[in-house]
Amino acid sequence: PLFFRAILVTLVMMPFAYWGRLQMHSATWRRDSYSMIGVSIGLSVFSAVTMILVVTSGFVFRSPAVELTVLLALLVVSRLLYRSGLRSYYRTADLA
Repeated sequence: PLFFRAILVTLVMMPFAYWGRLQMHSATWRRDSYSMIGVSIGLSVFSAVTMILVVTSGFVFRSPAVELTVLLALLVVSRLLYRSGLRSYYRTADLA
Protein backbone atom coordinates (compact mmCIF):
# COMPACT_ATOMS: atom_id res chain seq x y z
CA PRO A 1 0.00 0.00 0.00
CA LEU A 2 2.83 2.45 0.69
CA PHE A 3 4.18 1.98 -2.83
CA PHE A 4 0.75 2.64 -4.38
CA ARG A 5 0.36 5.69 -2.14
CA ALA A 6 3.71 7.05 -3.32
CA ILE A 7 2.77 6.56 -6.96
CA LEU A 8 -0.57 8.35 -6.54
CA VAL A 9 0.93 11.27 -4.62
CA THR A 10 3.64 11.62 -7.26
CA LEU A 11 1.00 11.65 -10.00
CA VAL A 12 -0.94 14.30 -8.09
CA MET A 13 2.18 16.46 -7.76
CA MET A 14 3.44 16.08 -11.36
CA PRO A 15 1.18 18.77 -12.92
CA PHE A 16 2.63 21.28 -10.45
CA ALA A 17 6.13 20.28 -11.57
CA TYR A 18 5.05 20.67 -15.20
CA TRP A 19 3.66 24.10 -14.40
CA GLY A 20 6.96 25.07 -12.76
CA ARG A 21 8.84 23.88 -15.85
CA LEU A 22 6.56 26.01 -18.02
CA GLN A 23 7.18 29.03 -15.81
CA MET A 24 10.95 28.49 -16.03
CA HIS A 25 10.68 28.15 -19.80
CA SER A 26 9.05 31.56 -20.05
CA ALA A 27 11.32 33.22 -17.46
CA THR A 28 13.89 35.72 -18.62
CA TRP A 29 16.51 34.60 -16.10
CA ARG A 30 16.67 31.03 -17.40
CA ARG A 31 19.36 32.01 -19.91
CA ASP A 32 21.55 33.03 -17.03
CA SER A 33 24.36 30.74 -15.92
CA TYR A 34 22.63 30.29 -12.55
CA SER A 35 19.41 28.82 -13.98
CA MET A 36 20.38 25.29 -12.91
CA ILE A 37 20.16 26.45 -9.32
CA GLY A 38 16.45 27.06 -9.83
CA VAL A 39 16.01 23.62 -11.38
CA SER A 40 17.89 21.98 -8.50
CA ILE A 41 15.85 23.83 -5.90
CA GLY A 42 12.63 22.93 -7.71
CA LEU A 43 13.52 19.24 -7.84
CA SER A 44 14.47 19.25 -4.17
CA VAL A 45 11.22 20.94 -3.17
CA PHE A 46 9.18 18.56 -5.35
CA SER A 47 10.86 15.52 -3.78
CA ALA A 48 10.51 16.83 -0.23
CA VAL A 49 6.83 17.75 -0.63
CA THR A 50 6.06 14.38 -2.23
CA MET A 51 7.78 12.49 0.59
CA ILE A 52 6.03 14.56 3.26
CA LEU A 53 2.63 13.99 1.63
CA VAL A 54 3.23 10.25 1.34
CA VAL A 55 4.14 9.94 5.01
CA THR A 56 1.34 12.16 6.31
CA SER A 57 -1.26 10.55 4.05
CA GLY A 58 -1.05 7.36 6.10
CA PHE A 59 -1.80 9.22 9.31
CA VAL A 60 -4.57 11.45 7.95
CA PHE A 61 -6.65 8.75 6.27
CA ARG A 62 -7.50 5.71 8.34
CA SER A 63 -9.43 3.91 5.62
CA PRO A 64 -7.67 2.92 2.38
CA ALA A 65 -10.90 3.44 0.45
CA VAL A 66 -11.20 7.03 1.63
CA GLU A 67 -7.53 7.65 0.91
CA LEU A 68 -7.86 6.23 -2.61
CA THR A 69 -10.97 8.31 -3.29
CA VAL A 70 -9.35 11.53 -2.07
CA LEU A 71 -6.10 10.92 -3.97
CA LEU A 72 -7.97 10.14 -7.19
CA ALA A 73 -10.06 13.30 -6.77
CA LEU A 74 -6.87 15.32 -6.18
CA LEU A 75 -5.36 13.74 -9.28
CA VAL A 76 -8.27 14.91 -11.42
CA VAL A 77 -8.21 18.40 -9.87
CA SER A 78 -4.46 18.82 -10.34
CA ARG A 79 -4.70 17.77 -14.01
CA LEU A 80 -7.57 20.21 -14.58
CA LEU A 81 -5.61 23.03 -12.93
CA TYR A 82 -2.59 22.31 -15.11
CA ARG A 83 -4.74 22.21 -18.25
CA SER A 84 -6.27 25.57 -17.32
CA GLY A 85 -2.84 27.09 -16.69
CA LEU A 86 -1.54 25.69 -19.97
CA ARG A 87 -4.43 27.16 -21.91
CA SER A 88 -3.99 30.59 -20.36
CA TYR A 89 -0.24 30.45 -21.00
CA TYR A 90 -0.64 29.68 -24.69
CA ARG A 91 -3.37 32.28 -25.08
CA THR A 92 -1.00 35.02 -24.02
CA ALA A 93 2.41 33.61 -25.05
CA ASP A 94 4.39 34.95 -27.94
CA LEU A 95 5.12 31.80 -29.90
CA ALA A 96 7.30 33.46 -32.54
